[in-house]
Amino acid sequence: MGHDETPPGLESGLVLPSGRTSSDNSQHFPDKAEIERLGRARPAVLPSLVTEVFFVVTIVLSMTMSEYFIGGFNIVLPPIADALAMPEDVRTWPAGVINLTTAAFLMPFSRLCDMYGARSVFLFGHVWYMIWSLVCGFSTNTVMLIICRALQGIGTSAFTPAGLALLGQTYRPGPRKNLATAGGLINTLLYLGLAFWLGIAEMAVSEANRRALPEGLSLREQYKIGFWIGVALAGVSMLMVVTIKIDRAAAELTADEKAARAEREGGAR
Repeated sequence: MGHDETPPGLESGLVLPSGRTSSDNSQHFPDKAEIERLGRARPAVLPSLVTEVFFVVTIVLSMTMSEYFIGGFNIVLPPIADALAMPEDVRTWPAGVINLTTAAFLMPFSRLCDMYGARSVFLFGHVWYMIWSLVCGFSTNTVMLIICRALQGIGTSAFTPAGLALLGQTYRPGPRKNLATAGGLINTLLYLGLAFWLGIAEMAVSEANRRALPEGLSLREQYKIGFWIGVALAGVSMLMVVTIKIDRAAAELTADEKAARAEREGGAR
């Protein structure tokens, strides 16, 4: 019987599909200390601490905006219902329909984040949300309000997964990512921000009522202010994500582009 020939490169390690051996590839694997260091370091695509803070705050603002119009809407529902002479049996629809459309479009927009990049979907969601929040303020009847609220949910379903995708693409797994997400920073700022913007809306309505004395503002004018403050919040969040300069690889690459880049980097090693 003849001796089996050893495939080229097998004596130095497993032959990989790219033609390199596992021993060649192993030298590129960081050790535990290096992984720990990278997990604590600021991402290279965020050049300064200020940029990093603004980046995280932008994601928080988008979530705050969502909660402002979903959870906060129940607070302003009574005056809206009175202003539009809304029947009792349909008053749950303006509050709940936004959750329905958000849930329906969440997965499709998550897929679009992979296809076209999270940053593009994030910006689209904000623009869409601003438009229909503005139209909500001009609602003249119950049906118009319900339709506008349903269309608001499409914007929410776009920027919610896109914001989380931006965080996931930017941070390596590690303590720094945990601090920004699972560590509670976002959740804390989220509900503090919700309370802050609801307070701002209340102060704006109170000040407008004071200036409109003696007759004061109508109920319809009061709830318009609440919607328009939400539009301003969406505008601030969108402006921040437009102006913050982060590497395109962390914000705009599609799933196919990421795979192609990883293959090129692997072949260059």
